[in-house]
Amino acid sequence: MVNRIKPCLVIGFLSMLVLISCSPTSQRVSGSDLSIKFIDGPVIKVSEALTFWLTNMSTACIEFPDDFGIEIYYYSKNDSWTQTSNLETYVHPMNNKLEPHGNLLDIKVVILTPGLSASQISGPTAMKVTIKGNICNDPKAIVEKEIPFTVTP
Repeated sequence: MVNRIKPCLVIGFLSMLVLISCSPTSQRVSGSDLSIKFIDGPVIKVSEALTFWLTNMSTACIEFPDDFGIEIYYYSKNDSWTQTSNLETYVHPMNNKLEPHGNLLDIKVVILTPGLSASQISGPTAMKVTIKGNICNDPKAIVEKEIPFTVTP
C-alpha cells in the first residue's frame, strides 16, 4: 500500500508545480517605479515647457495614452488645487510604451506646458502634474505618478 501512495504523492506534487508555474502572475507597479529626471525644470517660467525623462524602473511593461494621461494642477490663491490645461498638442499617435527596466526602450521624454498666464499667479506657484498609464495588456492595473514643480511669473 505504501508503494502505491508514493507514486501518487509524486505525481500530485509534480502536477501542483506545473499548475503554479502556468498560472498568470499579477505584476504590481506603482508610481514609485517611475523615475523622473528633469531636463527643463523643476522651476519654469509662465509659458515655458516642463521637460523630463520618464524611466520605467519596474520589471513590467507600462503603456500610456498619447498624452501620457497628463493632468496639470496649480495651487491657487484660494488654497486649493485647480486644474489647468496643457498647451502642448500631441499631433500624431505615439508609442508611449515603456519596456521593463534594463531594455533600450524603458525611457521616454515628456513635454508639457501649463496653460497659465502671468495674471493667474503673483509669485512662485506650486504645481503638480499627474501622469497615468497602465501595465501593458492589463488596463485595470493603473500606474500613476505625481510630479511636483514650480512656475514663476
